[in-house]
Amino acid sequence: MKPAKIIMAGVALLSVNVVQAQERQNAAECELHIWPSLEIDGVHMGALGLFGAIGAAADASGRKSERASIADLMLQGLPADAQIEELERADVASALGLTGYRIIAEPAVPSKASAKADPALRQRREAIRAGLKTRNRLTSSAAPCYAELIGDRIFYVKTPLVSGTLNAGWTFRDFGRAASAKPSISSGEVKNSLKAFPPKTPDDLAAAQADLRAAYRADFAEWVTKKLRRSGVIEASTSR
Repeated sequence: MKPAKIIMAGVALLSVNVVQAQERQNAAECELHIWPSLEIDGVHMGALGLFGAIGAAADASGRKSERASIADLMLQGLPADAQIEELERADVASALGLTGYRIIAEPAVPSKASAKADPALRQRREAIRAGLKTRNRLTSSAAPCYAELIGDRIFYVKTPLVSGTLNAGWTFRDFGRAASAKPSISSGEVKNSLKAFPPKTPDDLAAAQADLRAAYRADFAEWVTKKLRRSGVIEASTSR
């Protein structure tokens, strides 16, 4: 090969490497911060709940311990790390139109009950809630392309007329690809049926937890479809 051709080939290869390095750097700068939610609760309404306020009060009183048990089982099956795992299984970044974004798991949003008992948790919960009322980032990250996914309430409900469902919601704040950009914001809640939760016996616990996690993952996929894609939120965000 002639020297001139060798030089040109070297320049072309160098250009390709520079572009690839720049693409990797850009991808590394993109961040999706995720806050799981510990606002987890459940209610199993009996037949009395269908008979007005008095019946509902009597039913709630009689099922108080059962509700606490359901909440405990939900916390066991969907702790913060399990929520992150299920979102990653759902390919959360790509689903939100943020392919290549680095996922950063933030400490979970404390529940209202835990915040009442612990001043530090109360301060953290209040800071997150106050931050969501602004159009500023919840973290100090200066990444030029940046987004936030904040878990809202996770709630189990079963009534005499409706089989058990898992309700879950999120708030999505996409700051786009400019460090000074203000976010596009979308939030909402969806639900999916549960088949094996709550467990009837200790032997059913593993199946019930798997059912809970699958329903949570299905909730996320449905939320993206119904709340983001149909309203054009993802397309609008990713085009910026």
